[in-house]
Amino acid sequence: MRKMVERFCAICGKRGTILIDNLCADCYRKQHPLIDVPPLVKITLCRSCYSYYDRGKWMSPQAQETIYDVIMRAIKARVSARIKEKGRVIGKELQVDFKYPKEGTELPVILKVTGSIHEEIPPYVEEYRLTAVVHFELCPSCRIVVGGKEKAIVQVRAKGRSLSKKEKRVIEEIVREELARLYERDKGAVVLEKKEDDGRIDFYLASVHAARQLAHSIQQHFSGKILETQKVLGISRTGRTITRSTIRVLIPPFKEGDIIILKNVPHKILRIQKASVKVLSLQNFEEKSVSLARLFKEDIKIIDEKDVGLIMSVKPPSVLVLSLSKYETLDLYFEKIPFWMKENESVMLVKWEGKVYIAPLTTRRS
Repeated sequence: MRKMVERFCAICGKRGTILIDNLCADCYRKQHPLIDVPPLVKITLCRSCYSYYDRGKWMSPQAQETIYDVIMRAIKARVSARIKEKGRVIGKELQVDFKYPKEGTELPVILKVTGSIHEEIPPYVEEYRLTAVVHFELCPSCRIVVGGKEKAIVQVRAKGRSLSKKEKRVIEEIVREELARLYERDKGAVVLEKKEDDGRIDFYLASVHAARQLAHSIQQHFSGKILETQKVLGISRTGRTITRSTIRVLIPPFKEGDIIILKNVPHKILRIQKASVKVLSLQNFEEKSVSLARLFKEDIKIIDEKDVGLIMSVKPPSVLVLSLSKYETLDLYFEKIPFWMKENESVMLVKWEGKVYIAPLTTRRS
């Protein structure tokens, strides 16, 4: 309700100004703050990773953030959650008097709010003085890491064989890169223990989410299969069921460059893709794609006995090859001679059911 100059402010007696509910603008502002905010806010930080607790969730620090950056973000989040706006708020600015925080440290906070409590009053700035109290504890992920209790196991296996040294090296690289990427958001993305035995690797992790992401990355790289199971370990003091997940990644029984038998004919694995395998027939030298799911189901024969040969001459349909291990010359007949079968070229010699086949020595990508 607007009154003109004949009236005066009911609090300070000021005349000659617009009144709002019998109060001048200054007194109206004093009686009606822009916001309600508690004078004391408590922030909880993880003493290990500096994550902060906000509205039921632990928020991880961002890359390159210092503890001061995290505290500022935590205070902003906590203050924002406790503010109740009474008027039109245009902007908020937070200032913190920093000192190195310890348990119970009180940090002076100045909150500057720009806005207006009434449409007749132009925007102005109000200043609120608060205190932020810092409390430290361990977040759930760090508690598990410190306690050494795994929540998930990632098992990496190759079907019907041991993992090769190269595969193990690649798996270790994937683990390092993937967990480093996940750690910014998930502090349980650490390997608590690694077990390696008989060509198999097990990774024990503190986070189920990180374990699933890691298993997916390994599965994608090797075109493998994933199986997840859970085991109930007990009941917590709060009545919550405690479980441990085991995630098995099964990679194919063969690798790129292997010689396998399909329909009694040797084939060389050229490329393993997401859902298929590209192979080269050593009978007619034609390339084709075979379902990866089908090869997983079948009992695939892999030929381990291979030799290296040197092509001495190519005179279609005859190819003369020198076996470098036995130093004997083989005169082989082919209806079709591929472009890679050239004189002085090294090739792979494969023997199957009394017959010698030739394969390119290196895996070609098309």
